[in-house]
Amino acid sequence: MYKLQLLMLYLAKLYVNFSLRNSSVYVVCGIRRSGNHALISWLIDALENRNNVNMKPKRNAWVSESGETVHLNEVNFFSVFHFIDTIRGSKDIIKKSKYVIITLEDYIPKKVDPLIPEYATKIKVSRSLLNVISSRLKRLNDQAKIGLDRGDMSIDTNLLLYSEWAYEEPKDDWIKWVYERWLSEPEYRKGFLEDLALSHDSKTLPSTNFGGGSSFSNIELGVPQNNPLRRWEQIEIPDRVISLLHSKGLSLLDAEEREYIIEEYEKRELG
Repeated sequence: MYKLQLLMLYLAKLYVNFSLRNSSVYVVCGIRRSGNHALISWLIDALENRNNVNMKPKRNAWVSESGETVHLNEVNFFSVFHFIDTIRGSKDIIKKSKYVIITLEDYIPKKVDPLIPEYATKIKVSRSLLNVISSRLKRLNDQAKIGLDRGDMSIDTNLLLYSEWAYEEPKDDWIKWVYERWLSEPEYRKGFLEDLALSHDSKTLPSTNFGGGSSFSNIELGVPQNNPLRRWEQIEIPDRVISLLHSKGLSLLDAEEREYIIEEYEKRELG
């Protein structure tokens, strides 16, 4: 059975490689609410060399007005066969395009991975874990109020595993993109684009139509009450999450976040 499954994965990978062979493919992999779609919007603008490229849904894909860029969003949410069906159903728009961007969320790449074309430019997204958690909590609350929560943003040990992969230094040909540095360091933005042989920096805000937008609003760097670099100061983190991070996630936090979690744990759990 294992050999048959492996064979099917290889065949699926061959199909994906063949179907996208004439496109410049970018794979973006990161934790949900880590800035994946902010990166994608910025990347699309850079690829098409203009600001605020509008993406519109077409079947299971998003397509730019020029038709040059196709985005296949969160392809790991369903099965590999659904991904293949999406490619088949989008073959005409893919054929006319120059660029294909594939998004993977809450995902760790596998040794044989049909979701990741062999020749793609592979980017892993890294964002402060407390900022990710704060964004998830805010998003969960907002979606629950209108009855649209998918239940896919749990804060648990799986999130910590995804974080470990996102934070570790890239292996093979993966490139790491750091959300906080992108927000605050113009030279980092410039250098990252140069590494991809691109130059157009659209200064786009971290919000997109196809990614659901930022969990927060009125983003402004350096403003204490609404600073995207310190989202965890703007939301109440539940006791269960504090305990989880204290017992299993301290190594994934920076020094300031670690100090905050330890202090909160002692205050809440130990009195």
